[in-house]
Amino acid sequence: MITGGAGDIARAAARRFAEEGARLLLADTDAKGLDAACAELQAKGAGAEGRLLDVTDVGAVEAAVESLRGGLDVLVHCAGIYRHRLVAEMTEQEWDETLAVNLKGAFAVCRAAGRAMATRERGGAIVNLASVSAQRGSALHAHYCASKAGLVGFGRALALELAPRVRVNAVAPGIIESRMIADMLPVRGEEWKRQIPLARYGRPEDVAEAILFLAGDRASYVNGAVLNVNGGMWMD
Repeated sequence: MITGGAGDIARAAARRFAEEGARLLLADTDAKGLDAACAELQAKGAGAEGRLLDVTDVGAVEAAVESLRGGLDVLVHCAGIYRHRLVAEMTEQEWDETLAVNLKGAFAVCRAAGRAMATRERGGAIVNLASVSAQRGSALHAHYCASKAGLVGFGRALALELAPRVRVNAVAPGIIESRMIADMLPVRGEEWKRQIPLARYGRPEDVAEAILFLAGDRASYVNGAVLNVNGGMWMD
């Protein structure tokens, strides 16, 4: 199951999982984007379906997880929003909306998935999409930074609670060429690139490879980790 399934990173991850033979459920609020993502996968012979899902709707999230006949092996939680506003100008509604989607949504999806996986003999793996912004901050994005920092802490607590049957990790992308940041590249693109030792923006496929690794058996002894995929923009 991949939330935010119509997004660029989610679609890249879906392609890699499909190449490994996975059956996929892509969830998003973007009906047109979901249709396009599923059609792309199905055209290549992958088993993929889409589901309209608002991750802040706890009941709908639980129903989506319960609908997965055969059980859930991997959750990749990519759903999130990225808005731009100085704190001094930010409204309460803008703050609440970002925290609701990016953090409450993670709670709803990971709780439902964790419950389902914990009852299965083979357990499962959860990979959350964090951000370099959780570690270094970003002007105009305090609400986003707070939500992603919260996601890291939440994921580590969950990694303790769900072990040993379920592993919980996160990928923290840096500046990734995608629709999510397209409107910021003209404003900050050159500034960001100067901060990246590898001297390029990341690609969705770069993040997808990290997600696939953390979800698979090669990472069977990795739990509670945050894997940076940022070209060296932030090192810890």
